[in-house]
Amino acid sequence: MALANIQKGLAILVGAFVFYTAATGPFEGLIQRALFLALVAALGFALYPLGAGTRWRPVGLAIDLVLCAVALVACGYVVWNYDEIMTSLPWATTTDKALTVGLVLAFLELGRRTVGLIFPILVIAGLSYASVSYTHLTLPTKRIV
Repeated sequence: MALANIQKGLAILVGAFVFYTAATGPFEGLIQRALFLALVAALGFALYPLGAGTRWRPVGLAIDLVLCAVALVACGYVVWNYDEIMTSLPWATTTDKALTVGLVLAFLELGRRTVGLIFPILVIAGLSYASVSYTHLTLPTKRIV
């Protein structure tokens, strides 16, 4: 029962955010996308819990909480450090890279749950292609992340 209330609350919050920004105008682009991504991540992990109905659900809950926390921290970091990100790019710090990897992994798992295994396979294939292309062109591989 509590999970259903959390799902409804998050869905209402996402809808309210969309309607609010449609009525008043969006935030700065990077902030708008980060806030929306954080809300969608929280809603996605609530709607598609790992191991629902199985005896290992407590482990799934822990994984869900960790992945959701990673997504929320990464999006919150973007919102909080917006000015620094906009003025210091294209130089990403180690924290930026770590949060990016965590966010990509969280959304690969969320995509696997919602769309199926084909989504992470296509993303990994795309990243592999980019890695090979950059290597072939003798550009540094670290530019992909």
